[in-house]
Amino acid sequence: MENKVFEIKNNMIIKYFGDGGDIILPDGVKDIFFEVFSTRKDIESVVIPGSIEEITPFVFERCSLKKLVINEGVKSISLGSFLDCELLETVYLPKTIKDISRRAFEGCTSLKIIYYAGSKEEWDLVNKTNLDCEIIFDYKYPFLARAYEEVL
Repeated sequence: MENKVFEIKNNMIIKYFGDGGDIILPDGVKDIFFEVFSTRKDIESVVIPGSIEEITPFVFERCSLKKLVINEGVKSISLGSFLDCELLETVYLPKTIKDISRRAFEGCTSLKIIYYAGSKEEWDLVNKTNLDCEIIFDYKYPFLARAYEEVL
């Protein structure tokens, strides 16, 4: 897959050459190589496509991310995926999320609110550790339309 901002091999993002800011990962990619975005201080927001079912461990660790939008289709957020993203304030999660691994958002000291597309009952079924922030349930379709506007 040819792309000037991402190097993609076998449907996996293996390098990022962009200038940061607001990043929309290309639809159709299935995976992100370990630590591709970690420690980047120029990333404001990221949109993750539903074609990535599991977010790679430590992929955004210690980056300057402030907003995170995860599309319907993503099922799992791995260990330390967003570890120590101290500026992360807002996360949009789809109903398809089933597992948020321990330490996925550990050290995200600015995390204030998670918008979850499902109900409280569905949220209670998600395998997760305690998240110390407000959860807004039943974020209605179009789930990502408003999130995209905020991100971009």
